[in-house]
Amino acid sequence: MTISTPDLELPPLPLGESDFSALREVGEIYVDKTEMVFELAKNKSKAFLTRPRRFGKTLLISTLFSLFKYGLRDFSGLAIEKLWKDEKKYFVISLNFARISGYLDILDFRDQFNLYLLNSLQLNGYVPSNLSSSSINALLEFAKWLGSCPNNSVVLLIDEYDAPLTSCFNDAETFHKVGAFMTSFYSCIKDYSGVFRFLFLTGITKFGNAGIFSQLNSLSDISLSPRFGTIVGYTLEELKKYFGGYLRNAGKSIGLPESKLIEELVANYNGFCFELTAKKKVFSPWSILSFLNDPECGLINYWFESGGQPSVLMQYVKGHTLTHPFQFDEGKTIKRTELSSSVSSNKIEEKVLLVQTGYLTIKSRTGDDILGLGYPNREVANSIASIGLDRLLEGRTLADVKAGEIPRFLAEGNVEEFVGRINNAFLALDYKRYFIRDEKSCQGALLLVLYGSGLQAQVETHNAHGRSDIEFTIAGARWVIELKYAREEKEILKELNEGLNQMVTRHYGEQTMGTKLIRLAMVYSEKDRCFVNYQVAK
Repeated sequence: MTISTPDLELPPLPLGESDFSALREVGEIYVDKTEMVFELAKNKSKAFLTRPRRFGKTLLISTLFSLFKYGLRDFSGLAIEKLWKDEKKYFVISLNFARISGYLDILDFRDQFNLYLLNSLQLNGYVPSNLSSSSINALLEFAKWLGSCPNNSVVLLIDEYDAPLTSCFNDAETFHKVGAFMTSFYSCIKDYSGVFRFLFLTGITKFGNAGIFSQLNSLSDISLSPRFGTIVGYTLEELKKYFGGYLRNAGKSIGLPESKLIEELVANYNGFCFELTAKKKVFSPWSILSFLNDPECGLINYWFESGGQPSVLMQYVKGHTLTHPFQFDEGKTIKRTELSSSVSSNKIEEKVLLVQTGYLTIKSRTGDDILGLGYPNREVANSIASIGLDRLLEGRTLADVKAGEIPRFLAEGNVEEFVGRINNAFLALDYKRYFIRDEKSCQGALLLVLYGSGLQAQVETHNAHGRSDIEFTIAGARWVIELKYAREEKEILKELNEGLNQMVTRHYGEQTMGTKLIRLAMVYSEKDRCFVNYQVAK
C-alpha cells in the first residue's frame, strides 16, 4: 500500500536567481538545460542568441561561466556530467552590458566601459602597467592582455550586448558613436580570434550597426535554431517534471484539479516559440515561477509588469507609432530572412521588434520562408491590449470614461448596462484619430475594451457553419457577439435582423456544451458613433 504525503518540503524556487553557482549551492530547482549547453560549448565556437527579457539568458551565461571556470564543480547530477570531457580551466571574462547602459553621454559611456572592462581583466590576474593613470585605455589594455594569452585559452561571455545601444535608440548621433566604439571592441576580439576557446553573446535585438556582425563574421546566430529552441524558458514537460510538487500545492491552494490548473497555466504563460519548426513552445520562466511562488494571487500578468517592457521597445514607441490599436487581433506574417538578418536602428521593422521582445511569437511556417506570427498567450495579449487601450483612451482608464464594471454587468446578464458601458468607451475615442469605419475596426475596438476589462475574448471562433465575431465565457455563460455596421439609419433594423439570423442559423456558440448560451447582436451607427440597437437571440 502506498501512502501519499503532502508536498511540504519542496526545494526552493529559483525566482530571481541568475547565478548558477549560487543556485546550485543552496539547492534551488535547476531545470537541466546542460545537454544543450554541452552542444553549444563542446567545440571551439562563437555564438549569438537573442531572446526577450526575463527568459533566463543571464542564468545561461552564468552556467557557461561556471563550466569553463570551474569545470564540473557545480554540475553534479546534471546531464552534462557524463558528457563533458574537457578538464582544462580557462580565463573567463563575463560582461553584462546592462551595467553600463545608464550613461549620460558618449564620454560617460567610454569611462564606464573602460572601468568595467579593466575590472574584468583584473579578475583574471591582469594588472595594467599604468593603472594609476586617469586616461588609461581599456581597449589597448584588452588587446595587450589578449596578445599575451595562449591560443584557445580565453572564454568571453557577453550578456545584453545591445543594452548600451537601446538606451539611446532615439538619439541617432549617440547611437552612432556608441556603435562605433563597440565596433572597436569587437575588432580587437577579431584581431586575436585565435586565443578564444569560446565566445557567446546574448541580447534582445540584432543590430547590424553594432559592429558585431561586421567584425565577427564567423559568429553563429543560433536564435532560430530548433536545436536550441528551448535552451531558455521551460517546456511543459519540464514544468511537470521539476515543479510537480508546486503544481499540486497550487492546485489545492486555488481549488483546481492539477489537469485544469495546467490548462490555465498553458493558456496564460506558455506559447513562446523561438525556432523555425514552430513546434517547440516554452513558458516564460518569470511568470510561471511568480505564480508558483504565490498561487493565491491568481493568474495575473507577471512578465509585462516586471520586465516585459524592454527599453528597446519603449524607446521605439517614443519615436514611432505601433500598429493601429484596431489591428490588435489581426494575424501577421514575416519572412524568415527578416528575423534572421541584422538591422540598423532606423530601419528596424515593427514586427521584427515585437518578435524579438516577446510580444509576437512564431506560430506556423509556410514553405521555407514565411512564418506566421501571433500572441504567445493571454498574458501577452492582455499586455498588447493594455497598450492599445491606453492609446485609444489617451491615458484614461475605463472607469474614467464611465465604462467600468463591464464584467459585473455581464455576470448579471444585464445587457442594457453592458452596451451602455461599451458606448461610453466608444464615445470617448478621438473621432479623427480613431475613426471606426467598418465592422473590422468596430471589432478591434470592442476587443480592446473587453480585454481591458479583464475578459479573455476570442475572435472569429469557427464551427462547421461559419465563424462568430467575438466569444467569451463569464460566470458560467458563453457569450457570442455578432457585430454589424450601419452607415445609414435605414440600415439599422436590417443589420440587426441579419445578425440575429446569422447567429442562430450558423449555430454560433453551440459547440460549447454544458454552459448557458447568450447570443447578442449589436449594430454600430457610423453617424452616432455608438451602438444604437442590440438584441439577444431567442
